[in-house]
Amino acid sequence: MDADPPNARPLERFAWLDLQTGIRAYKAVAAFKAMLHSDAITPEFLAIFLASLYDHQHKIELIPMGQVANKAIFEQRGVLDVCHAVPEFLETLHWAKLAIERAHENLLAQTTPEGVQREWCGGYHLAVLRDSLEMMENASQLGVAVPDEFRQRVRGMCDYVFAIATPDLAFPMFGDTAESR
Repeated sequence: MDADPPNARPLERFAWLDLQTGIRAYKAVAAFKAMLHSDAITPEFLAIFLASLYDHQHKIELIPMGQVANKAIFEQRGVLDVCHAVPEFLETLHWAKLAIERAHENLLAQTTPEGVQREWCGGYHLAVLRDSLEMMENASQLGVAVPDEFRQRVRGMCDYVFAIATPDLAFPMFGDTAESR
């Protein structure tokens, strides 16, 4: 086995990209809920699965998304999904608070004061809005406070959707937004 480079943080050697880690955590939780009562969920599987979720949380804590982008919200949504699904981890409240703190900072940086996602794309706007709403719900269920400024920005994002929606409540086609069907 190759040794880590001198002075490297242990998790830096893994090829987990920030977006992939957050999405993988989110999808793993969803898949686990779907197969919870399956015979495939053996004690051995459960131990490996929980260790993997823990590793994902630890990686995101130590090496978060390093730039302001919609991916930073997706990453933190994965953290909160794991916290909500497995509140038994000793670090759950710490991770949930950290995720809300990071999501708050990123949401304010990537949206205008009126609540428009700065990539000017309907799909990204709706995805960030959806994930922000789900993070607020998960944090609230865990007893973690969501800053009022975060809530107000999410409200602005909702208001924006309704302000520019077409008569059939679709998102107008600009940026990367696809035609509604």
